[in-house]
Amino acid sequence: WPTDANTKPILVDDLAAAISGRHIRIQSVGLVDECFTFVSKEGGSQEAQEGKFDDRVMAAGIAWQVRKRGMARGTTERPRGW
Repeated sequence: WPTDANTKPILVDDLAAAISGRHIRIQSVGLVDECFTFVSKEGGSQEAQEGKFDDRVMAAGIAWQVRKRGMARGTTERPRGW
């Protein structure tokens, strides 16, 4: 997933929709904490508040995009041996 000014809003919005729609369950306290400090800033950028981190938010968003693409291709099962 290439994360740039065009794709990041899609990633963030899709992750927010998946969380609010209960399509994914977050069991990481660290990810929950990062979600609460992830904001939209003036000018439209989306990132962690000053002094906070957003690595887990971005990783979860990328994982969700990968999952969505797998579902679209009918490859939702793990390969043998996983």
